[in-house]
Amino acid sequence: MSDKKRVLYIENDGNLVDSLREVIEQTGAIELTVACYMDEAKRIIKEKPPFDAYIVDIMLPRTKEDLGILEAKESERMRLLDKLIRVTDYGSEPLDPKVFTLRGEIDRIDEEIERLLQMDGGLELVKAIAEKNSGRDDPDPLEVPVVFFTARAAPELKDKGKRYVRPDMFRWFEKPEDEDVVAKELMRLLSLEV
Repeated sequence: MSDKKRVLYIENDGNLVDSLREVIEQTGAIELTVACYMDEAKRIIKEKPPFDAYIVDIMLPRTKEDLGILEAKESERMRLLDKLIRVTDYGSEPLDPKVFTLRGEIDRIDEEIERLLQMDGGLELVKAIAEKNSGRDDPDPLEVPVVFFTARAAPELKDKGKRYVRPDMFRWFEKPEDEDVVAKELMRLLSLEV
């Protein structure tokens, strides 16, 4: 049996997963398991023994299919943003029809992306973890570290998350956050040397 602390990282952004994984695994003290969408995370939570800590994105796609669509939409959005930057670099005015059209397309994609994400999916998963650990539908707060990530300020979700995690084990970060800061905080919460 390994002396490493087991951490479940639930995040759909592969770049964030890779960068945080690199920093965390350099410590040699943490074994990271990754889930990229809600159905995958639920399966892991159900099948594996409880983890020592959790890193959870608040907004997640529900299925693997949703994840694929989301990645395609995000790629399309980046292509349009790049095009918008090129158009405005060439001196187009904000009211230029090309600029207006590109901004409209980006807004449409943002709405599609938002529909693909379960806006409080990460909280739903943490509640499921607490229920599994306590064996009750109205669980006591988790007594293991939970680090939440969110892409936008959402005080109502932060307050909801606090119901499922003991206050001294609860951390909330808005993206993007420096990986070193997150890794150090996770190590501190796990009582590992920083």
